[in-house]
Amino acid sequence: MENLQLIRKIIEQLTHWRVFTELSSASQLNDVNNTNEDLAALILNEIYGWNLININTKKSNFPAIDLGDSKSGIGVSVTATDTSDYIKDKIGKNITHNVYETYPTHYFLITTSKKNYSITFDTQGKYAFDKSINILDIEDLSKAIKALNDIPKQERILSILESHVYKLKGHFIEDITPHDIAKVLEEFSSQNPDLIKNISVSIQGIQRTDFSEKNRINNLSEGYIKLIQQESLPFFEQFAKFLEKFENRNFKKIYYNITTDLQKVILGKRSDFEQFDQIFETIENICKEQVPQLLADRRTLQILLHFMYFQCDIGENKP
Repeated sequence: MENLQLIRKIIEQLTHWRVFTELSSASQLNDVNNTNEDLAALILNEIYGWNLININTKKSNFPAIDLGDSKSGIGVSVTATDTSDYIKDKIGKNITHNVYETYPTHYFLITTSKKNYSITFDTQGKYAFDKSINILDIEDLSKAIKALNDIPKQERILSILESHVYKLKGHFIEDITPHDIAKVLEEFSSQNPDLIKNISVSIQGIQRTDFSEKNRINNLSEGYIKLIQQESLPFFEQFAKFLEKFENRNFKKIYYNITTDLQKVILGKRSDFEQFDQIFETIENICKEQVPQLLADRRTLQILLHFMYFQCDIGENKP
């Protein structure tokens, strides 16, 4: 596997992990933390050569840390909480319960994004703690994985991420099934028979444009970009896998028929809209008006349109 392609796949999985954690935490679905601890141990062990185990599986609610490597003296607190108060609280518990005696090196892995902490974290001289080193987040993991320059190790990390992120998806709210996708495509096409034409070869051969570059070309707002990244991106893998299955080849043909006709309309009417956000809204409204059944599946419809855009099947692309 080409290294750049491998790194991109790893970054995609890390993004899913971070977004799942952010949205699950915001929805107070705290069971995601259990999966995060197991995944964090495996990833950190691969990156740094540690031998962490999930201490909470040995002793429930172990104080201060969640993962530990007693031989190397490393303890890790895994959390989605990014506040300095949380870090201070865990350091305090470390000291109170003498955890540092077995695990004198205390790390924090924030499974979302860490802040630029301005305060000094006081360990009362019991153990060394450097906030620039001992506080990690998903971005730090991404940089460390890229710097490994070890393709077999990076491939193992990707395999670990893929298997565990799949488990996260299993617990995620409003999960979309292939049945949902099929229903949207089938009903949309059946109510719009003019869309069923010969599949366009050109739409399949279109050169993919970098997402940030595509957003610039199409003038998609920052707010809408964030909506796609946080609300729709986690489900794109499901759409892609569904369309690639042999038994779904007819739905794939319908998909390309739809994107071909939408692309013609979009490019013809592009000058009528200042931002691409308005195009998404217009397409959604037209679909829901023409196919009332889609009102019940409007969330799935929105993600499908975002997937079409992300795949460069609709919207302007780099020449």
